[in-house]
Amino acid sequence: MKWVEVFLMKGNIDMVVTRLHEERILEVKPSEGLPPGSKRIDGMVKINTRIVKALDFLGSHEVNDARGLRAIIPGVPDRMKVEPGGDLLEAESWVKGVEREIDPMIRSLRSIEEEISFITELREKLLKLSGLNMSLGRIGSLERTRMRVGLSRAYPELKSVIENAGGWVESSLLSKKEGLHAVRLIYPRSLDGRISSELRGVLFSEMTIDIPRLRRVLIDNGYPSSGVDSSILDLLGLLDELEGRIRERGDAVNEKAAAVSRRELGRARSWEEAISIELDKLKLSMGLYSTKYTNIISGWVEKNRLSNLRGILKSTMGPDHELFIRDPTREEVAQGGVPTSLNNGWLGKVFEPLTLTFSPPKYDEIDPTIWFSIPFILFFGLMLGDAGYGLLIFAGSLAMYRLGRSDPSIRTIGLLGMMMGAASLIAGIWMGSLFGDLVPRVLLGNEAGALYGPYEIPLLGTVPYDTLRDPMRLFSISLYLGLAQLNVGLILLGIDRIKKGSPWGFIKGTVSWMLVQGGAIVLIGGFMLGWYELTPTLTYIGLGLFLTGAGLLVFEVGAMFMFDIEGYLGDWISYSRILALGLSTFGLAMAFNIVGVMLIDITPFLIPVALILLIFLHIFNLLLQTLGSSVHALRLQYVEFFGRFYEGGGILFKPFGRERTYTLVGEAPTEGGGR
Repeated sequence: MKWVEVFLMKGNIDMVVTRLHEERILEVKPSEGLPPGSKRIDGMVKINTRIVKALDFLGSHEVNDARGLRAIIPGVPDRMKVEPGGDLLEAESWVKGVEREIDPMIRSLRSIEEEISFITELREKLLKLSGLNMSLGRIGSLERTRMRVGLSRAYPELKSVIENAGGWVESSLLSKKEGLHAVRLIYPRSLDGRISSELRGVLFSEMTIDIPRLRRVLIDNGYPSSGVDSSILDLLGLLDELEGRIRERGDAVNEKAAAVSRRELGRARSWEEAISIELDKLKLSMGLYSTKYTNIISGWVEKNRLSNLRGILKSTMGPDHELFIRDPTREEVAQGGVPTSLNNGWLGKVFEPLTLTFSPPKYDEIDPTIWFSIPFILFFGLMLGDAGYGLLIFAGSLAMYRLGRSDPSIRTIGLLGMMMGAASLIAGIWMGSLFGDLVPRVLLGNEAGALYGPYEIPLLGTVPYDTLRDPMRLFSISLYLGLAQLNVGLILLGIDRIKKGSPWGFIKGTVSWMLVQGGAIVLIGGFMLGWYELTPTLTYIGLGLFLTGAGLLVFEVGAMFMFDIEGYLGDWISYSRILALGLSTFGLAMAFNIVGVMLIDITPFLIPVALILLIFLHIFNLLLQTLGSSVHALRLQYVEFFGRFYEGGGILFKPFGRERTYTLVGEAPTEGGGR
């Protein structure tokens, strides 16, 4: 990464900014706030706000007519041509036309939503009052009498207060346990002040019902306002009918909105993209360091794209510019101010999202992406370890990859899935597992049979490998793979420290662990495993290596170095989860197959039932084990492997610019737009 500063004449700033936006090579650092009162920016912001509002409405009413995978994977959008500087007049004309159509719909849908919310709240109140013999129309309509409705948890006291004042109380028990009553109070209006004073507190909780609004809602939807004079039960039925009619109105408006969305959504996306891009460029142009005659563009650029930057400046400015280039300073690196650019080739690009899910690497830190890519795929394949499941994953991922032409992220997921499926397919063939033991047990009726073979193959031994009868073989492979990956992590730690100019850090952080492991292998191989006769010389060598390594570890982690050695052993043993997941996949699949055979053995008429059951059970096992294998394969990378050398916490390089999806720079706008 390089820091650059470009000095150029003010009159040429727009051309340079446009090219930088198109090429997306410079992470620009604006240096000043925008000048106040920029009419062009204000105009763009206002139009963009209106376009975004229209886009939100049209997008919420988008109708996806695709089927199958195409329904969830976007197709390649059509693109709308726009003028190089954007066309505010054309954009404003378009958005005015759309607003004339959608604004009444927005108001209508908002009104419908409010009416439904009002009816829902009113229904909840009326359900509590349904035991009272009354109508809402009489509430507040009497000249000399006051009528109030509500709830009371102290009904006897309430009744005493009202009756002593010359009033009358009607009640309906809602909850005997809580003593909750729905009540209607009727008393002379002349006593309203006195009774209201006595009702304060826990005696009475009044329900407020907006009768005028209810009348308006009824009239607006074609019902007579006299409906409020019905009994509570009749009014509840009327509200159900009323809500249905209101929802029908909403459905009609939504259908009209969907028709407009089909016609205008593509152009909404295109205009939003076009105006947003021009707004970004204009904000940058007006937010740079400047003198009376010059502007300064400064920021970060990738080292391998400096020639591109020089080419842009030469083609737009000729010799009328100055370019200053420098390396990041130690202070910038130490403070984490230098962005990180991930450059891992086509294979690493597939796994970069997994690295970013954990944390981006710092600028001066080793990018772990390529180092965990193959182990992750290998571990997943061994954990799932079934050719049938792997084939299904591969086929589904291939379909996703082929259909996701317009979305690089979907193609990346598809490619990653194809690798994971292929790894499981290969591991399944090695282990002789095709939907567990479906072929020998269910199809051939030989529960002790194998998928093929057996054959003796150099280095691989007897294949297919039976994980249930010989689990120690996969256990040993898991530990060998774990030890190898942990040591790769230690080596990467050493390389990182040497690159940062710390040979002592390499010795105490990497060499120490190599000596500890070497000494442990010598001693354990002789004492416990019996690989060879442990002579005094070998014993001294083993002890010497171990103690020397442990001594160096003291400088790395302090006096508690034995806890680090214990933690290393724990990380190593953690790789045995490869065996556990592999056994789990085959074991569950075999159990499901046994169930299928039991059904078939009862009567041949249950064969269709057994077939359907096996399909569902194997789909369940596929989903369960794929999730488990993915999570545990990632855990081995994020916890055990990254814990050896990787810290993360960097910031990603974000070049100025936006990749166009729905627009093309042309001479004039065309009809249509990107969907």
